Amino acid sequence: MTGQDRNSDTLHEDLDNPRWVVRILKNNKRLRPCKTFADFQYDGQKKALLAAIKFRDNLIAKLPKNVASTLRDGSPKHKPNGGVLLCKRKIAGSRYYAYYYVAKCWNKYTKKMLKKSFSISSSRTKEEAHKLAKKKRKEFVGLVALEAKQLGL
Repeated sequence: MTGQDRNSDTLHEDLDNPRWVVRILKNNKRLRPCKTFADFQYDGQKKALLAAIKFRDNLIAKLPKNVASTLRDGSPKHKPNGGVLLCKRKIAGSRYYAYYYVAKCWNKYTKKMLKKSFSISSSRTKEEAHKLAKKKRKEFVGLVALEAKQLGL
């Protein structure tokens, strides 16, 4: 089930209020309104995820068959040079932000996101944090490739 211009996502937003977001897009435009499932409303991350998946599946079932059959399975897209992001987090009780790099890689065999963050501080410059994140991203890609080889794929 792949489609270049259509996708459905169920993703976990890791902000001040952790939540799952369900959205169905066509050419980066929403086919249906987004809906969020906050962890605290559903007594935890797993219950919120199950509610989000149920909502997403019901929504997809209501779409015309020609649209529903072209949706991706919700796994993130891979970009050749992607997987290293510069992020910011507000420092509690302050108007300032803490900046950090995150290395990410989707493991399609275990259906889990591998990620590691590297903070920018007085002891680690922005360039050093970026270099460490890029190195970790390569390590993650190698782990996924090794797992594929072990599975015989």
